[in-house]
Amino acid sequence: MVENTDWGQDQTVADLDLPNAVFLDSKTKVGDAIKKFHTDGFAQYPVREASGKITGILTKTETMKQLVKKRVTLEDPVSNLVQVELRKVSLGTTLSELGRVLTRNKFALVN
Repeated sequence: MVENTDWGQDQTVADLDLPNAVFLDSKTKVGDAIKKFHTDGFAQYPVREASGKITGILTKTETMKQLVKKRVTLEDPVSNLVQVELRKVSLGTTLSELGRVLTRNKFALVN
């Protein structure tokens, strides 16, 4: 049997001491999300419905791209821009596994 010597086998996502995620409501207006990008300094936010269901990720890049192309307006809800490629991982996920997840997925949400 070949030993797994990948970095991060002995550490988990919990060892990263990450802050809690800051969510946007799916009905948040695009203009308000842009203000939040600037005030909070984040480049992406997970988005959820009022029920708590996570619908995906809103990124600053995609938001600006869609505004420039006039596919959305500042008054539209962010739900029109959500990217659904979102993989969930637990605090117990090893860092080597997280690395593998992020090579196949753009985002990972710790739950």
